[in-house]
Order: sequence, then C-alpha cells, then structure tokens
Amino acid sequence: MANEGQTANLIQTVEQLRSIDREQLLRPSLGTASLEKDLIPKLEALDKRVDLILQSASDLPDDVVENLSNNLLYIHEYMNNQSGRAEAAYVAEKQSFLQDFQTQFDGVSQYWPHIIAATIESRGFLEDEGIKKAYDQAIETMEKEAETTLNRIKEEANKTINEARTLADGIENRARQTASGISIEAAQEQFRLAQQDHDKQVIRWTWLNGISIFLFFGVAVIFFFVDLPKGETKSIIYFSAVRITIIGALGGIVAFCLRMLRAHMHMAQHNRHRQRVTNSIAAFVESAATPEQRDLILSQLVDSIAHFGSSGILRKEDESIQVPKVVVDNLSRTITSPQTQPRQ
Repeated sequence: MANEGQTANLIQTVEQLRSIDREQLLRPSLGTASLEKDLIPKLEALDKRVDLILQSASDLPDDVVENLSNNLLYIHEYMNNQSGRAEAAYVAEKQSFLQDFQTQFDGVSQYWPHIIAATIESRGFLEDEGIKKAYDQAIETMEKEAETTLNRIKEEANKTINEARTLADGIENRARQTASGISIEAAQEQFRLAQQDHDKQVIRWTWLNGISIFLFFGVAVIFFFVDLPKGETKSIIYFSAVRITIIGALGGIVAFCLRMLRAHMHMAQHNRHRQRVTNSIAAFVESAATPEQRDLILSQLVDSIAHFGSSGILRKEDESIQVPKVVVDNLSRTITSPQTQPRQ
C-alpha cells in the first residue's frame, strides 16, 4: 500500500494539474486552430480517472502511485507549457502536444485495472454482505427516486390539468363575451336603423294628420258659410248628402291618419325600449354566476326583444272609420227610394 508521502505527492500533483488555466490552454478564440475540439473529451476522461485515483490511492501499491504521479506530473508540464506559448508557437506545437498528452494519458490508463480493483475492494463489493448491502442500498435509493419522481409527475399532471381547465374556462368566457358583443352590436345597429325609420314615419304621419285636420275643418267652415242652392227638395237632399259624404270622408281620413300616427309613435317607443334592453344585455349576462344562468338570462332577454307585440296598425278598425260607409249607405237608400207625392 502507498505510504503517506507518496499519497501527499500524488495529491499535490493533482492540485497542480487542476490549477492550469484551461481557457488559456484550449483558446477557443483561435477557431479550428484551438485545442477545444480535440482536448475537451480527453480532459473530461482524465478528470474522472483522477477522481478515482484519489479515492483509491491509499489502497494502491507504492510503485503504481509513484508512476501515476509521474504521468500526471508530465501531463501538467505539457499543459502548462502549451498554455504559456504564443499563438504562433501554440499552433505549431499543437499536434506534438496532443501526442505527448495521449502518451501520458495511456500511461495512466495502463494502471486502470489496479485502480478499479482497489475501488471495488474499498467499497466492499468482494464480500457477500457488502454486495447485499450495496444492492439493498441501490434498491432503496431507486425506490425513493421512483416515489419522488411519481409524486413530481402527479403534481405536474394536476398542475397541468388545472391550468388547462383555467385556460379552457377563460377561452370559453372570452368566446361567449366576444360572440355576445358581436351579436349585441349587430342588434343595436339594426334597432338604430329601425328607429330612424320610425321617426321618419312619425314625422310623415304628423304632417298628414295636420293636413287632414286642416282640410276637415276648412271644408266644414266652407260648407257652413256657403248656402245650399235653392230649388227642389230633391236637390237640397242631394247636395246635403254630398256635403255629409265629403265631411264623413274627411273625418275618416283624419281618423285613419290619427290611428297611423298613434301606431308609429307606439312602435317608436317600443323600439326605444328594445334598444335600452339590448344595451343592458351585457350587464344582465355578466351578473350571472354560472354559464347556465347566463344562458337562461340571455334566452329570456332575446325572447323579450324578438317578440314583436302589437303595432296598432292591424288592430280592428275604429268605429269612426265606418262613418263614410254608413253615410254612403244611407245616402244610397235615400236617393234610390221612391218619392211619395204630396197630397193635393
């Protein structure tokens, strides 16, 4: 077994080896002329072997430890010299350095069986109890790692599911809001256009109603101040019937215009109410706590808006509209009935 002096010398050599500035040694800034591509794999393999050498140094023979120290010392000298060269010499000595490095690395590798044997013996793998203990420890470690991995996977899965649900709910809510916003804006535009038409109709029928009332009273005043033509009774009855018919017809027109004006005023107010309800749909829907409540509220609001209601135009005709018909019928019967001669 190696004595303390040889072990200390080996440790000192390893410390010197690890003190080399590897950035300066590899010089990646030189590109293809650098040692980065060729030397990094060898340095990684050397580091792993040096770690095992230090762990098993006390169990190795004296000559093995001494030879390993010499090989590592040569590697240190080669690396130190190469890192200290100027760029021109660095590039020129690149291949020579790699050959010398590989030679000493092979010198370390020839003692690799001794290192492996010492490591196996130091860890108790040569004893049945040691193997069983190492096996049990490995199984226990694997079980712990497996349990930890499963718990981590379960937590990540639950987290992913919750995030997916949250994302789906957010997408659904945004889709509902977007669809509702588009539908509401379209409905508001339609009701706005309808309101313009209703306002025009109200103005139109207001003018027609005013004109018809003016004509009605104008004709009535004319008939009041203009006397009937003097003549036979039949002529008087005829002209009276004509005046009554004209007055009745004008009265029917006035009644019709009033009814149409009232109907369009009703539709205008009804459309304004629909506009207000449409503008409030978003507020009503957002006040719901669940999607089912939102759907129910939206359905009821849409039904209330879509229901047309009574316009007043197709309603049963007022009795005032029947006046011209009654007058015409009476006039017809009066004119066509036989006249009785007055007694002499």
